This record gives sequence, C-alpha cells and structure tokens, in this order.
Amino acid sequence: MVLLDRLGVERAHVIGWSMGGTIGLHLAVGHPERVGKLVLQGTPYHRDGLDDGFREWFRAAAPGDWSHEAIDFYKANAPDPGHWDVFFGKLRDMVMTEPTFTEADLARVRAPTLVVYGREKTVIRPAHMEAMARAILVAKTRGDRRDRSPRVQGAARRVQQGCHGIPGAVGCKPCTLV
Repeated sequence: MVLLDRLGVERAHVIGWSMGGTIGLHLAVGHPERVGKLVLQGTPYHRDGLDDGFREWFRAAAPGDWSHEAIDFYKANAPDPGHWDVFFGKLRDMVMTEPTFTEADLARVRAPTLVVYGREKTVIRPAHMEAMARAILVAKTRGDRRDRSPRVQGAARRVQQGCHGIPGAVGCKPCTLV
C-alpha cells in the first residue's frame, strides 16, 4: 500500500504469478477498494494447495538444488550476492508456511478476477485453483455484481475456449473468469 500511496495511485489493476499473485490476493482481500481488476496465475490461496511432490522436494532441497539459472540471476541482481543460501532458506520457510487465506477471505475479493492455471506439470493442484475460483465467484455473484457488458462477456467466452492453438500450450486447461 505504501508504494501505491507514494505514487498517488488510488486503484490499480493487479497481475500476479505465483508469489506475485499472493501479493495481489493480500491487496484484494485487505484493501478491496484499491484493486480494480485482478489476474492470478498459478497462485495458491493456501499452502495446502501445493502439489505434495513439490512440497516434499522443496522441504528437502539444498540451496544448490535450485536451477543454475535462478542462482545466477540472484547473484547478478541481489544487493548481497553472497547470501543465496540465506535467501533460499527464507524462501523455503515462506513456501512451507504461507499463504494461509481461507475461502471466507476469498469472499472479500470484489475485483473482477481472472484465475489462470495449468492442468499438467504444475506445482499447484488444479482442484485448489478451481476451489479458489469458485470461492471468489460465489461471493461475487451474490447480488449479481458480475460485469455483463458485451466486451467482458466476449472475453469470458474466449478465455473459456482455452489456449488450444497457442504454441507451447501443452495440456492447458481453460481459464476461469470470475
């Protein structure tokens, strides 16, 4: 909120992938009046949404087990490149303990929301993502707050058709617009 306030931004559209989506959820749940639209891509709302295999791998992983590309990126961009091991430990602790949103928390999201996730080769269980989309949708359809404009409804139809025909979109499941 401090960044938005310092920039003089009253309301922002938020797009987040993975942990970036968790930041978007924090904004949308805690300050719904400040979020115009929300896109969550591969974002768990609770730590229990992680795939069990990924969770076990990450819990046992050592700092050197991460991809060399990620380690090199960190070392090239971090203020203190020698702290990769400390950073990795903090990252692992965070992934094992957060986020902890409930479906009641998700019901406070008021922004039009697009939930995007993969069906295959993903670290977040698809059923978890579907539960998040449903929780947001159920809350938003009470009182029929959905945007029924032709532009939004047309976008929803295109999104629901999925990503077939997009290069590299293997095993893609249609997105959910709520």
